Amino acid sequence: MSIPQAVNGYKAYGPDGLLVGTGAEVTLPSFEAVTAELKGAGIAGVLDIPLVGQFGPQTLGLTFNALTKEGLAMMQSGSIQLEIYGSVQVVNQQSAQTELEEHRVTVTGLLKTANWGTFAIAETMGAEFEIECLWIQYAIDGAVQVEYDKLGEKYVVQGIDHLAAKRQADGRA
Repeated sequence: MSIPQAVNGYKAYGPDGLLVGTGAEVTLPSFEAVTAELKGAGIAGVLDIPLVGQFGPQTLGLTFNALTKEGLAMMQSGSIQLEIYGSVQVVNQQSAQTELEEHRVTVTGLLKTANWGTFAIAETMGAEFEIECLWIQYAIDGAVQVEYDKLGEKYVVQGIDHLAAKRQADGRA
């Protein structure tokens, strides 16, 4: 067992393995469930019921110190593939040794926003990109923890596909 301490560093790569950019932060998407209102006889009041595997828009935010050719390539029309590798520093509870875990976020998405930032003497540009996630996967030390595919209707958490029954019921097993 280990205790996470902090992100030690990260890098973002494009589909060709080239570094897209380095910068201050990557904002990972939130998973906000789509809900249906449930009310009627036998229910006291109203409930917002989360729909299994249905989530609202998911935006990945990237802030880079400066623009690069590889970063600007994200502005091409069509889908974007990114791999973000982060090293998360942890302390091993048994040995009390500091270790690094590989955290990888892999995304296929569409460019929503490209803000090229600013030119200011002795400052970073602060270039920002927002990607609408169509498919996203989070892995720790090579083991996939979560995979979400909006177009393929797949939602897997630690090996359990929570939309398999839906696909079967829809005749798409």
